[in-house]
Amino acid sequence: MDTLKYFNEVTVAFGIIGFAVGFIHDRLKRRESTLEDLWTKLAVAATVPTGLVLLAGAFYPMLLLKLPDIHLQAAALGLGTLFMAYRVFEEIF
Repeated sequence: MDTLKYFNEVTVAFGIIGFAVGFIHDRLKRRESTLEDLWTKLAVAATVPTGLVLLAGAFYPMLLLKLPDIHLQAAALGLGTLFMAYRVFEEIF
């Protein structure tokens, strides 16, 4: 069984849902939706499936080998980790 057969489709669905929920939320709050804000909500929502698979991969490493474009997720994690380290060092020093 291919555990991550529909991973890309699920990721796209999460992104679309994030965009739509953000737009509807802004309408209900009577706020103006900017494309930049909605795009950010789409991008953040689309990372949820990857985050869940990466957490599961901590317990089942073979799962990570099935993750499409793992090099992109690894690069994003590396950049995020370096940015967090930068922020901590910035505050300490």
